[in-house]
Amino acid sequence: MKIITLFFLVTFSIIIFIEEISVVSAQTKSDTSIDVLTSMLVNNKNKQQNNYGILLNNGAIIVGKSILNAGSISGNGIYYLSYNWINNGIFVANLSSITFNGNLAQSIQGSNSTIFNNLRLNNSMGLSYINCYDATINGIFTLMNGNFDLGNNNLIIGSDATIIQTSEDSNHMIIQSGSGVLTKKGNNNINASFTFPIGDNFGNLDYSPITLTFNGGTYSGSSSVKVMDVKHPHDASTTNYLTRYWTISQTGYSGFYCNISATYLSSDINSNNEALITTAKWDSILPWVKCNAVNNTNHNLIANNITSFSDIGGIDGSLNVEINSSPSDANLCKGKSTVVLNGVSSGGASPVTNIWAPTIGLSPSIGAVVIANPLLSTTYIYMAKDANGITASDSVPVIVNEPHNINGTINYYNNALTPMTNTTINLFRNETFQSTYVVTNAYYEFIDMCPGSYNFRISSTISTEGSVNGTDAAQVNAFPSNFCSIEKVRFYSGDVVGITSPLLNSTDAQRIMNHFVNETPFERPEWTFWIAGDHISCNSANAEFNSPLIINSSDSNIITTNIYALCTGDFNRSFIPNLNKSANNKVNLLNSNRIKVKNSELIEIPIKVEESYKIGAISLILDYPSDKIEIESVVMNSNNGSYEWATIGNELRIAWFSSDALYLNKGETLLKLNIKLKRLINY
Repeated sequence: MKIITLFFLVTFSIIIFIEEISVVSAQTKSDTSIDVLTSMLVNNKNKQQNNYGILLNNGAIIVGKSILNAGSISGNGIYYLSYNWINNGIFVANLSSITFNGNLAQSIQGSNSTIFNNLRLNNSMGLSYINCYDATINGIFTLMNGNFDLGNNNLIIGSDATIIQTSEDSNHMIIQSGSGVLTKKGNNNINASFTFPIGDNFGNLDYSPITLTFNGGTYSGSSSVKVMDVKHPHDASTTNYLTRYWTISQTGYSGFYCNISATYLSSDINSNNEALITTAKWDSILPWVKCNAVNNTNHNLIANNITSFSDIGGIDGSLNVEINSSPSDANLCKGKSTVVLNGVSSGGASPVTNIWAPTIGLSPSIGAVVIANPLLSTTYIYMAKDANGITASDSVPVIVNEPHNINGTINYYNNALTPMTNTTINLFRNETFQSTYVVTNAYYEFIDMCPGSYNFRISSTISTEGSVNGTDAAQVNAFPSNFCSIEKVRFYSGDVVGITSPLLNSTDAQRIMNHFVNETPFERPEWTFWIAGDHISCNSANAEFNSPLIINSSDSNIITTNIYALCTGDFNRSFIPNLNKSANNKVNLLNSNRIKVKNSELIEIPIKVEESYKIGAISLILDYPSDKIEIESVVMNSNNGSYEWATIGNELRIAWFSSDALYLNKGETLLKLNIKLKRLINY
């Protein structure tokens, strides 16, 4: 072996290739020759680094094996190390840089801890600790190629130090294969952020970095991170969880808020729907603290505004709760009704427990389905808690209302507002039957009704005979041009056809005339009822057949609602209920002479007016002996308008209306009846 005893004082840029160097006394090498050694052995121990030591200011040393037994190494130079770093002496880093660039796996060893300035790893076989103390890096740690496996040691990154990765992946990271943690010393930058480029080698090389971003507070200590490639031992989730978690700790930090972002792998996901996983924090006791939803696009756990550190992972966040109430508006009348509350929970880590709060007014006070009957309005909360202590809740306000009375009158909508009798009112609330009232003399009343939306369904047994005539048809025909705003009860009494499309037109007019002449039934019920005072404008496209009565809890305790009634078709409002005959006899026989005719001989009988008239409609019901006379035709003294006639039993019914009035002077013929005799009679 070649032994060279020398002392190097390098003050100029030079690269020295060293096979082996043993420093035993202070000596000076003054020439510029290059010696190549395979190892560097520093044996002498001396307080003066410039005596019995190596001082490297600007040059670079390429070392095959470095052993620092008792001496010292210092300076600002560059060390390229192709074997192991063994520190049993004193290493003063100053501004130096050490690069591990061997072809085999390299290690840091020695009985003394090493404080590096700049450290670079450029070895695909990696770097590890072997039987040594923790190392500290106060400059820049560059992961050029290969991983640094901490094993059971820690790596400390100084307060102003940084870590640079030439590529952020599983070949440029710090492996935590044992109990070792990566520690970053703090500084008082209130917006400090640091990414811990950590991962594991449990089975595969998994890169799972975590970033801590601080706001506020003081940072005179350090923060440390450890990643574990397993499901957290205190996670009770059976689905929607991660098989990875991070342990974060700190010392000397106070008053801070920290945003955490940790990256997991797709192989860590145990869920059919990653979005159901939630970020949660384990503080060594239940419950888990639920944080933010995961970023399932980038596979990130997110926890914002954290004020203390512990374990962070991804657990089942699918717990969901809702309350269904019956009735759906959760309104009740004091002493009259109750509300059924059904709490439904789904998801979460089993088992899931449920509670109601408050319990006052509930029967029973536990269980998913309860009956609420509080004396005062109360908001009930249904909360579910899963095995991880994660909770979800829903609430519903149960409104307690004082009961109301509904009363009023129901009158026929003619000029006299005739009181209705023999009329039945059925009251419905939200399509649920409430009560019945039989009207005997206009007045009705319902006692103790809850606030809500009510509909009256009304029927009457009063006869509608004689309620419809040609004048109704004429006014309906004229409605689009001669009316604009009318009571809804009148509008719907005239709309005898349009259940699916409320509209007044000539079709309704023709149907009314057919009803009068031929007793053709309407497509609507015989009676029309509506709340008095409700109007409709012209032929509204928004017309409706049901107009609910809305009672609010703030309304007066007595709600007065008057109702109008009309026979369907009585658009001119001329009918008077309960009269035996609603029509008047206006036809007089003017010629009482007798004439003789033959059987089947056609006879023309004129019907004339006694006074001068402007006529827009005619409604005639004439009694005649149908066993003796046969009506052949009815001829109007007008070619305008619409008219019909028909015989029903012993009645001749004639109806005519026109938008162009028929002007007749006294004695002029209104119409002619052409008849035949079935047998000879005197006429």
